[in-house]
Amino acid sequence: ADGTYFIAITAGLPTNVPPVAGRGSVLVTTIGPLVIDTVGPRIVGMALEPRKGRILIDFRETGDGLDPATLTNPSNYRLIGHAAPGGVSGVFVGPQSLFGIRRIILTIDGGRPFRPGRFALRISAGGIADIAGNPLDGAFGGRFPSGSRRRPGSGFAAWYELKRNHVSRPFPTHRPAFSIASRHSRFEQPAKSGPARS
Repeated sequence: ADGTYFIAITAGLPTNVPPVAGRGSVLVTTIGPLVIDTVGPRIVGMALEPRKGRILIDFRETGDGLDPATLTNPSNYRLIGHAAPGGVSGVFVGPQSLFGIRRIILTIDGGRPFRPGRFALRISAGGIADIAGNPLDGAFGGRFPSGSRRRPGSGFAAWYELKRNHVSRPFPTHRPAFSIASRHSRFEQPAKSGPARS
């Protein structure tokens, strides 16, 4: 099971070796800590600051912590859609809390305000990882935290709708009536075919 372990090794001295003062004929050595971590990090919260051109992402890692090199790589974050702002121009990594939560602040297009419309944010599972090498468990079904028992090690994808004074909650890209067209980098609305099934 995942966790931190200390291993105690007990050994008796040979009969021809005199006892150690204060320890007798038995030696005890402790080895550790040994950390077993097989669970990938998850996203537990996200917020947009459209006027500041920033996206705030909270990751949670229960093991040794997140790999900073993967967090600061701008190529691990991608914005898609006809109203998508520019690319990631800066990544700030905050300190990790006692609960294993670390906040990442993405600055988009130098901090320019977002324009109204729809866009999606994708975070690569193959890019974000913890120190143990476990990839991001980012499957998003509409609620935080992210993660899926059926698909561990998956990327995060959600779309937002921005209006002048309102930011929608994040929606999973496989559920709403808008699909991302990667060829054209915009959202396309499919033909109406009756009410959607949940």
